[in-house]
Amino acid sequence: MMKLIIYNFQPLPKPRMTKNSSWAYPKYWEYFNHIKDLIWEKKVCSLGKKSSIITDDLKLRIKAFRKGKKRADASNILKGVEDAIEKSGLIKNDNQFVDVCCEVFYNNEEPKLEIEIKRSE
Repeated sequence: MMKLIIYNFQPLPKPRMTKNSSWAYPKYWEYFNHIKDLIWEKKVCSLGKKSSIITDDLKLRIKAFRKGKKRADASNILKGVEDAIEKSGLIKNDNQFVDVCCEVFYNNEEPKLEIEIKRSE
């Protein structure tokens, strides 16, 4: 249904949020908004501006290629991407992802993020 590859882009985990720190992570929010905007653009190009929000159950596959050895929690990378997809207007709620997979690879020369969304059968 949709595949997006973002090159030269270091995947970041979603930080733990508290009431006082929700906007204390500008680097994360820049990352989040970049993903959200790219997904919105892909939606408009693929489905048109007046397309409705997808309400079907979906499969989500993420491959995060990180530069360096610093470890990142795959579930936090997944949650950040799910939230960005929801905020892009592509889907109604991130609980529509009934089948998810997030793989994280380290020491890559070129960081990138691959996102694939399909309807669940």
